[in-house]
Amino acid sequence: MKNSFATVIILLVLTLQITGCKKEELTKKNNAVSEKAKTAEVVSDTVFDRKNSYYPFMKKNHPEVINEHAMFFREKDIDLDGQNEAIIAFGNGSDNNPSIDNIFILKNDHGTITEIEADFGFEKYPFSNIQLVSLKGKDKYYISLEIAQWFNAKGFALYEMTGNDIKQIFTSASLIKEDDGFTGEFNDSLIDSNKDGQVDGYIQSTQYYLFSMKNKFAFENGTFNLKQKYFVMDEYPDTVFYVITQYICFRSFSFRDKMSNQRLEELCLDKTANPGPLKLETWELIFKSLNNNSVEMTDDYYDNDDVIDTKAIVEFSDSEKNINCQLKFELHRSGEKWQITKVDVVNN
Repeated sequence: MKNSFATVIILLVLTLQITGCKKEELTKKNNAVSEKAKTAEVVSDTVFDRKNSYYPFMKKNHPEVINEHAMFFREKDIDLDGQNEAIIAFGNGSDNNPSIDNIFILKNDHGTITEIEADFGFEKYPFSNIQLVSLKGKDKYYISLEIAQWFNAKGFALYEMTGNDIKQIFTSASLIKEDDGFTGEFNDSLIDSNKDGQVDGYIQSTQYYLFSMKNKFAFENGTFNLKQKYFVMDEYPDTVFYVITQYICFRSFSFRDKMSNQRLEELCLDKTANPGPLKLETWELIFKSLNNNSVEMTDDYYDNDDVIDTKAIVEFSDSEKNINCQLKFELHRSGEKWQITKVDVVNN
């Protein structure tokens, strides 16, 4: 009787072990299948290669680009019509200086692939990056292209797809200014302030020497609205030339905030100094000329540590605008900091 009881217990234990092993093996198989499904989903969504379902279409209809570098591939229902669209961007260049040459939009209608014609404006803008974004309060996806005219100037353009129509709905490219004469850095970029995955605005940033001016826009009720304008200061300028250049730059702005006014007071100790007879436009022209080295500044300072007082003159003329003037500066150095002690504006 005891032997029979022991046999039953042993059989029961073996049964439980076998059942446990089978469950563990089944779990592993399910996890493996799930992982494969996830991997397949990621690959089909982000990689464009010979295994991609859109590859045969592109090889047949656009053989000229099939061997180029595919910089971007996404498959999404962009316009929320129940059918997936694929975006493929081809380009070249280095990681630090990418360039998009071609963008193709393909619609997958239950296995039948067709191409949607779209004009992204390559003849007007050079593009360096592409992504799909969602906007605050909107359900659909939008195509965002990064504009890069120079290495130090970036903007963006947004495109909306409705049916088979793709149109540009917004662009911010403060860098695109013909004959502007300013060689600073521009960066207009979309932002996701609360990190919820939706674009809720953008910032226009213009970088000057040792400070930047920013405009912050919020996406509200389907449009971008200016919410804040402000300056961000870097360290104080360390030469006579840049002290005067920064002073002239601030004089050229119609807007100044508390931060920029504090810097202006720090640059110029002459409390009686004022813009004088010069208009904002003239101050701006003088600044751009200094910035582009098209007008010279003469000063008495020659990198001599013993010199603590100096004078400088900026002469500017523009025959088309009938401007001919001199800016005369006196400066004093306290420690390593040069400050303006007197400013005279002379119209010739």
